[in-house]
Parts: sequence; C-alpha cells; structure tokens
Amino acid sequence: MQRITKNPISLLPALVLWVSLSLFSACQPEQPSREPEVLPADHYFTLQLAGQPIAVQLALTEGEQTRGLMHRPSLQANHGMLFVFPETDRRAFWMRNTSIPLDLAYIDPTGRVLEVHALFPYDERAVPSRSSNVSLVLEMARGWFKKNQLGPGDQINCLEIQEAIQSRGFDPKNFALTRE
Repeated sequence: MQRITKNPISLLPALVLWVSLSLFSACQPEQPSREPEVLPADHYFTLQLAGQPIAVQLALTEGEQTRGLMHRPSLQANHGMLFVFPETDRRAFWMRNTSIPLDLAYIDPTGRVLEVHALFPYDERAVPSRSSNVSLVLEMARGWFKKNQLGPGDQINCLEIQEAIQSRGFDPKNFALTRE
C-alpha cells in the first residue's frame, strides 16, 4: 500500500482564502431584525374612548378570552381588558373566578359603544348583549363608565386598536373591525 502525502505548501492558498472569508464575514455590521418586536399578552395599550385615555390588555386568543380577568385581586384606575373577536355576534359574559366588580361595554365593529352592564364578582349567570353586532367587549372597574360620563354612543378609537393588535403580532384584518 502506497501512502499519499501532500506538500503542506499546497494547502496554503485554501487556508488564506478560508481565513479571509471568516474575517470578512465577522466584520460585517449586524443586520437589523426585519421582524417587529411582538409585545406580550400582559402588555397594556393606551387607547382613547371618547377622548378618555384608558390602558387595556388585549384578549385576542381563545385562551386569553376564556381567562379574561380571572384570579386578579385588583384593577388599577383607568385599566381594563379589551376582548377583540374575529366576527360580529351576540356576546355573553360571566364572572367565574373574578373577584373584581366590573362594568362591561358591548361595542360594534366601528368602535361605537352599544350597551353597558354591571357585572358582579363570582356571578356565573351570563350577561348577554342585546345586539348581534358585537365585535369588541371592554371590561373596566365598576363605576368607571358612570364616573367618566361614558356610555352608549361613545366611540373607541379603532385605528389604535388595530395598531395594538399588530404590536401583539396579529393581523388586524383577522378581527371584525371597520378599517378606517
């Protein structure tokens, strides 16, 4: 059996090329990420309801909507949760495992408040909407709507909602909101 040996000098051009390419790629500036930062479900977004700023968490997925404000001991002033649905329908909410007294607003796809209802802690009786044109539901602390003199006919800013949905990494077109 004959042993084949290579002259180490013949490997030099390949080694120089490899080192050059390694250094060149290491010196390139890092490319910025093309993906926008996706904000977590517990992030609060500032929206306007008839000019009144509110901070809301978005409930976009079925799991987030099922959990809602359950098991929370309190809710900060002017804070709440906005449920955004993929289609308009008649809605019904209850207060299973929810100790915070809440007010609930049923809202149409244009952002117009249709009706406001009081919800009672731990009450598992459903509070249905009268309208079948509901695509948004806003939960705020009990008395918030009355204190701020807000109710049916008042408008929430749908463009801000669409931007918030996008910030969460979802496509606003998949939700029943009027595009303005």
